[in-house]
Amino acid sequence: MHGLVATDLYDHAIALFWAAFVDDKFVPLFRKMREAEGEEAKCLVFEKILEAFLLLEEASIKCSNGKAFSCGDNGGYLDRAFGSFVGHLKGY
Repeated sequence: MHGLVATDLYDHAIALFWAAFVDDKFVPLFRKMREAEGEEAKCLVFEKILEAFLLLEEASIKCSNGKAFSCGDNGGYLDRAFGSFVGHLKGY
């Protein structure tokens, strides 16, 4: 891995897949959370957010091979894509 993207095509494809997962899953869920009315509705959306995080965490563990970041020793494309949502999560 050099820089932002993996040099191995398979690793690059995996990072792109999970980055798209972050965009396709979290953006709509955060929007639903913002629009949800009542505690029960918010809790239901939050459960879906947690499920998505669990999937992403599992994938990150597999991809990282025990390293600090999803792509190894240095933060890559997926780490940055996911990192952009940390502030939103903190807010919720």
